[in-house]
Amino acid sequence: MRKINKLFFGFLIVLVVVFLIFVAGVNVDNYKEINNKELQDLTVGNINLSNDSSFIKISKTDLLNILKETNTGSNQVLYSGRSEGIAKVAMDSAQSAPSTMPLSESIDYSGTNVQVSGVDEGDIVKTNGKKIFIGRQNELIVINNVSPPINDVINVEISKNDELYFNNETIQSILIDEKNELLYLITQKYFTETKFDKTLLFPQRIDIPVTVVFTYDIKDTELKKLNQLEIDGYYYQSRFKDEILYIITNKNTFSFNNPTTIDDLVLRPIKEIKNNSTFYFESDLIMPKEPGAENKSIYSITTIKYDNTDNSVVDSLDMLLDYSNTVYMSQNNLYVAYKKQMMIPWFYYRFGNQQPNIDVFKEIYPKVYPREIQAQIENNLSDNEKIIEILNGYFESLDSKTQEKLYQEIQIEVDKYYQSQRKEYEKTYINKIELRENGKLGDITTGEVFGNLLNQFSLDEDNEGYLRVAITYTGEDYKSLNGVVILDSDLEKYSELLDLAKDERIYSVRFMGDKVYLVTFKQIDPFFVIDLKNKKSPEVLGYLKIPGYSNYLHPINDYLILGVGQDTKESEWGGVINSGVKISLFDVSNYSDPKEVATYKVFSENSYTPIQQDHKAFLYINKENLIVIPVLDYYYTTGNNKTNFYLLEVNENEILEREIIVHENNIGYNNILRSLYIDNELYTISDRLIKTYNFDTETETEKEI
Repeated sequence: MRKINKLFFGFLIVLVVVFLIFVAGVNVDNYKEINNKELQDLTVGNINLSNDSSFIKISKTDLLNILKETNTGSNQVLYSGRSEGIAKVAMDSAQSAPSTMPLSESIDYSGTNVQVSGVDEGDIVKTNGKKIFIGRQNELIVINNVSPPINDVINVEISKNDELYFNNETIQSILIDEKNELLYLITQKYFTETKFDKTLLFPQRIDIPVTVVFTYDIKDTELKKLNQLEIDGYYYQSRFKDEILYIITNKNTFSFNNPTTIDDLVLRPIKEIKNNSTFYFESDLIMPKEPGAENKSIYSITTIKYDNTDNSVVDSLDMLLDYSNTVYMSQNNLYVAYKKQMMIPWFYYRFGNQQPNIDVFKEIYPKVYPREIQAQIENNLSDNEKIIEILNGYFESLDSKTQEKLYQEIQIEVDKYYQSQRKEYEKTYINKIELRENGKLGDITTGEVFGNLLNQFSLDEDNEGYLRVAITYTGEDYKSLNGVVILDSDLEKYSELLDLAKDERIYSVRFMGDKVYLVTFKQIDPFFVIDLKNKKSPEVLGYLKIPGYSNYLHPINDYLILGVGQDTKESEWGGVINSGVKISLFDVSNYSDPKEVATYKVFSENSYTPIQQDHKAFLYINKENLIVIPVLDYYYTTGNNKTNFYLLEVNENEILEREIIVHENNIGYNNILRSLYIDNELYTISDRLIKTYNFDTETETEKEI
């Protein structure tokens, strides 16, 4: 009897599992229907890129085979539904419902410091003028009453703390849809899978990253959670424009050493939970026609517009790329730039004295050996031992002087070979994704430049669709050079200005209309003014050499540029070292003769500002001619565990200290260093404290958070 009960119970479990799988399949099919003909069209190589189930599983080996079979010798991209040679992988989701109108109140307040006007960027602190939102680790802090003294603060806990810190769900970014009074909260979490993998002794714990997007209604004091979206991968960057949220995530698909030995990659559809319903959206998959064996990542671009009844995901695509270090978004296009990752640094084999490399040997032997030796080598190319015997026999037949000459010739040719390889790997590839109405993603264009980008400010699209790119690259003598390349709307090279500031590299760049301002540095700071008005012939109009360097450039007006970076001094060993935060004011009213008309230097030689790495930490208050600079000490050599927010007034030819707002005991955190203003109140925010400063009365208040 007991045996029958066990069998019956097991049979019942199987039935329940089958039923759940069936329901999940039906739920997915409600949002995408693919007929048999389309399924046939989806087959690339031996793999069907679509699947009727909720999961699409592609092994690393199969994905590599797909890449090899689609290699046509071009660096263009295969895109599902958006370019030539395509296969449709996902159906479009339904459009979102019409938006509500914004409130009519008019409040003067600051937004996040962004690169492109009208394109907001995700950050850890946001305000809509009525509330302040702060993302701190696993909790969202909401300040409902912004009038000092601050007294209405709520903490929304996103997740419970885990003993293993890396497994916590942490807040990555916040964006606000002010028109619809919605807040998008982006977090990072992991779901865990435990199985035997790479070892027979113990099961291994595998933590798979997931980016989560929560949508909140922020009209009332208590936030109302509307939905939750889950996108596979690590959070990378986000933008917001015209009521559409753009999220870029990435998931590693290949190891650096052996891309075929990692576990299978699970490509899951985007999952949305709201109103007791679950929605799914399949991303399109794109891949390069000319893949390499380097470390790869899948970058997912997802557009979202909250919809109360239908799928909030408007569009999504997965791009198989090398590691990306730059994302730039204009009003019309999203740019994702990436570089090939070299498996082994080129200089490792430069002198040709490492382990045998048959590919290099095949390239150089016709250039260094006489014809009779070449013929012997060609007849034995598949036999390394025989080739070594031929080479040793020839080498021993030479006198010592000729042997030395041969060695030098081999070294020269090997060096040339790796130089050419280095140049290939120093290219930056740029993918331009067209932004269509209502959040749809359109055509993809791919181009390249020779050189490296500093950050998103290295890219700028002008009003005619030309992309201007600031680059640092390596010259023939292995010393760095800098320049600007202009690409047309097809990302083909239109013109270039090269060979600037030899043996230096770009530390900051800012495009302003038909001008670009570059700061390069090694021992002094050349500040370049470059004219791009004649696109066919960009030229340097003037430059200025001063001590120190600027990591961030900010336009004050048409002829005043502010630089934030470091002062420098000569070290006891004859080199140059940083000597503290420096603010520079450049006057470019005469383009051929730019001048540094004012500076402000922080007292501590070990000081730095997060603005040097993150432009969103910078605040410019146009109505007051004020800037706010958060400053910390590297080693706390001043004896105070504090963060100082420097409130500085910027005039035509001077920078004046108006106030220093001190945040005590901020040591050990320093993740949140932001400032904003609402009407006449300045708010400076660190991890555990928010302070207010009134521009008129100069009174201060503070509140622990």
